Amino acid sequence: MKNCRRLVSVGLVTVCALTLVGPPAGAQEGTLKKIKETGVITLGHRDASIPFSYFDDKQSAIGYAIDLCGKIVDAVKAELKMPNLQVKLNPVTSATRIPLMANGTIDLECGSTTNNLERQKQVSFTITHFVTANRFVSKKAANLKDLNDLKGKTVVSTSGTTNIKQITELNGQKNLGITILPAKDHAEAFLMVETGRAAAFFMDDILLYSLVASSKTPAEWTISAEALSVEPYGIMLRKDDPSFKKVVDGAMAAVYKTGEINKIYAKWFLSPVPPKGVNLNVPMSDVFKHVVAKVKYNWNWGIFWQLSPDGRGTYLDTLVAGLGWTLATAMAAWVIALALGMIVGVVRTTPTRWLRRLGDAWVEVFRNVPLLVQMFLWFFVVPELLPASVGTWLKQLPRSAFYTAVVCLGLYTSARVAEQVRAGIQSLASGQRMAGIALGLTLPQTYRFILLPMAIRIVMPPLTSEFLNVIKNSAVALTIGLVELTASARSIQEFSFQVFEAFTAATLIYMALNLIVVIGMRRLERRLAVPGLIGSGQAMPMAGH
Repeated sequence: MKNCRRLVSVGLVTVCALTLVGPPAGAQEGTLKKIKETGVITLGHRDASIPFSYFDDKQSAIGYAIDLCGKIVDAVKAELKMPNLQVKLNPVTSATRIPLMANGTIDLECGSTTNNLERQKQVSFTITHFVTANRFVSKKAANLKDLNDLKGKTVVSTSGTTNIKQITELNGQKNLGITILPAKDHAEAFLMVETGRAAAFFMDDILLYSLVASSKTPAEWTISAEALSVEPYGIMLRKDDPSFKKVVDGAMAAVYKTGEINKIYAKWFLSPVPPKGVNLNVPMSDVFKHVVAKVKYNWNWGIFWQLSPDGRGTYLDTLVAGLGWTLATAMAAWVIALALGMIVGVVRTTPTRWLRRLGDAWVEVFRNVPLLVQMFLWFFVVPELLPASVGTWLKQLPRSAFYTAVVCLGLYTSARVAEQVRAGIQSLASGQRMAGIALGLTLPQTYRFILLPMAIRIVMPPLTSEFLNVIKNSAVALTIGLVELTASARSIQEFSFQVFEAFTAATLIYMALNLIVVIGMRRLERRLAVPGLIGSGQAMPMAGH
């Protein structure tokens, strides 16, 4: 029974992989087509994320993010020409919001969700609508000012948030001995500190400010001055749905360009909000003002020297890190491709029939299945086919996406290299093989010392093209979560909305890499060229008469 379940799961993943490489048009129409056919758009909302998304005293969902989602709904109505489009509200929590988005239950998530690299692997985000920071709230009487004051204590954070993940990582890195409790929502977490079950509550500061302001005795609380990270919020939508994202981004951009965002912001952050009439009095931050200003799209090449919202460095650092993963993936894959490609290429020219058939099968399998499908199969399916312990180990490797990309790209390219090597060997005069045998060399020695060295010299130009393809094809690895160069540019676009700068920089880097490879390989060609052969830069001599 257990094996049956594993086979079913493997089959489902394979179908998903094949679906993802289906016709682009279908993918572009995804959510819009669904809304058109059902006549309903479903908004995910929170029940206690003041002032972004929460229930008022009449149990109606209201908030800053709800108002912004309303503008998006208006844009969808106009796009689909459906003025009577029904809006359905579906409650979500920190733990359920991404799964409910992925399985199609909700179409937009209108709450307080951080846009970060890890989540971008699963979902997409529209333009940043707020920027906050991760801090902790505690009782003033406890006199807790920073992380060191929390050593050995019990803290709480909301399950499924970036906050609980970050404090867990810091706890391990700094050996703080903190006990971390998960809460189902913000209200429960705050109550745990209020009742003494936890010493502090880690969450985005704007949510902490709202909880403190709404509490019975706001003066008893204090929020840490130390910010553990910067958290940009975005409205969440399904991944790889460009037609719907275009409508969503367009609606948000219109709100920013017309200045309507200022009125909406003032309503929820600078005015009394229901149900208790509390005024959070949180002016728009300089970072968020910059986001609003950039929506009008002004070219800004200085963006690469600005600090990225994830707090890990500048946007230039993000690009450099992506370039590093691209080079590491391409070089490691090329070593595998070159070694296996030469072996398979030689095997396909040997006199032994079963070896030739084995080589032919290798080439046909890896050359005829699209790289994207192979990437999904290696990442999702192969671990399920292995013994449970081995599969679990593979899935839990710290850099599993990198190792998977290297193996997949190396095997895929090896089939292409094998074809080049086979063609190079078969282009040599048959007398060379016979001459080697006549000199007393064995067949393997003839290949090693005569045929293969000559063939490699001949096929050096097409091998250059294959090396360039490895560099470019490494971008496919972003689909399994490897943040290489293309994924880094995409991340910069998601965070800064300087799409042209991000992808222009990535394009120039790819061009520079390819130029370096071409120049290096041409020098190698000239150095290894044998006069009178293809690739020597000289014309073949004409036969005498």
